Formats: sequence, structure tokens, C-alpha cells
Amino acid sequence: FMIQSEIISIYKGVKTRTISHLKDLKYLKPLEKKMSSYELITHISLIEKNLFIERLKSGLHTYKHSEITGYTEKEEIIHLYESVFVETLEFFKSKDDIFFKQSVTTLNGNQVSAFKWIHLLLEHEIHHRSQILFYLSLDGTDIEPIFGIKSEQIMNFE
Repeated sequence: FMIQSEIISIYKGVKTRTISHLKDLKYLKPLEKKMSSYELITHISLIEKNLFIERLKSGLHTYKHSEITGYTEKEEIIHLYESVFVETLEFFKSKDDIFFKQSVTTLNGNQVSAFKWIHLLLEHEIHHRSQILFYLSLDGTDIEPIFGIKSEQIMNFE
């Protein structure tokens, strides 16, 4: 079992699925007190780069939630997302299995392995990607199924 190759494989899978939905991205904000679809993608990108990966590199972070409103155009938001993807992937490729076993201090002071920290990064992205897909579905966008079949089709097999 190679930790690095497993992390890279899982990371690329999550990112590829998010990228496949970016073509449908449009500005949506169903609730005033929630982030818009654009802010969610920007948040995913900036928190990955400036919190999760920075914490792996230095133990610190420079993430500021207020920075998510600085990106307002679809093209720049997608470019940010894709560039962070490439940077993070290169960072993971530069590390060995020993690195991924090292300890990272979470924001609340708990110690977790770098492997677990990256797992939390991916859970965070999946959570927000689901929000975006929900926004899009409310707006009438037909969402492609992740696993090749929609839940409505599965019900027909019963």
C-alpha cells in the first residue's frame, strides 16, 4: 500500500468530478445568508490552498473567508480552481509516504495524520460540491449522475 499514490488517485478523482460540473456553473444564491455558487467554488479553492495545504507545509495558514468575494467572474473562478488543483497535485507528488504519516495540528488543536487531514480536505470539497449541485438542480439544470445512473433509474430496478 503506497499512501502517496492512493492520496493522488483519490484527490484526482474528487477534483475531476468537480471539474466535470464547472461547465454548468452559474451564479446562484438561493438563500441570502448562504454562500453563492461562485463563492462556494472560490472558498473550496482558497481554503485548500491557504489553509489545508499551507498547514501541511508550515503548520500555519493565511485563509481569510472574506477573500472569497474578490472573485466575481466564472472564468477567473474556474481558473483559480484548476490552478490550485495543479499546485496541490504537484505538492502531493513531491512527498513520500513518510510525509503523509506525519502529524498535523487541526484548527481546534487536535493532532491528525497528514493523510487524515487530506481526507478532511476532500470531505470539505464534496460537501460544498453537493451544495452547488443542489443549487443548480433547484435552478433546473439537469445534473449528470456521478456513477452513471440517476436515483430515479435505480428505483425502476426494484
